[in-house]
Amino acid sequence: MVSKIVLRRSARDSILWHFHVLLDSVPEGKAGQGEFVEKILTQFGVAEHRREKLVARICESLPDDLHDVDMTDVMRTFENVLPIEWDDDLIAVGKDSAAEFERAVLRILERRTPAQLPKEVTSLLIQELTQIVGPALDQSLLPRISEAIENLLVSNLWRTKDDAARERLTRRLLYSLKDTARLEFGGEPKPD
Repeated sequence: MVSKIVLRRSARDSILWHFHVLLDSVPEGKAGQGEFVEKILTQFGVAEHRREKLVARICESLPDDLHDVDMTDVMRTFENVLPIEWDDDLIAVGKDSAAEFERAVLRILERRTPAQLPKEVTSLLIQELTQIVGPALDQSLLPRISEAIENLLVSNLWRTKDDAARERLTRRLLYSLKDTARLEFGGEPKPD
């Protein structure tokens, strides 16, 4: 029996992306399938002596050409064979708060001047995030959140000259906060 594998819900997209990366490192078709599954099992911490049988079981359920498959279907195959548990570490930010934060981001992006550096805009966004999300925001993640926002702004802020560009950047910002701040905007709060 394989020990329970616990994965963070906030890391799901990163895990699925990592599946793509691993897939690119193995031969195509049936030939690379076993190697691909072996690599994932290794990263999931499955003991070497258990992997051989599991590789065979998982490969039976996978299509021959994994390059044409949605990685969520591949993950589902692993979930059907392995005792995977998802740690729901996301903090739901209600629809009203999510809409309020989105409006605040758009307002900040619209009012910013070309002279404002990404670091200054990041500071304004962090203030809004802290005010709107409140105590649910994990304060220990603030340095990581600030860094992620600033990196996003460094590469994209100069493009925000019209409403459509500001809306695209806002969507990207909200999406990035799912991973960095473990926030799910527009989600329903979990019952206590």
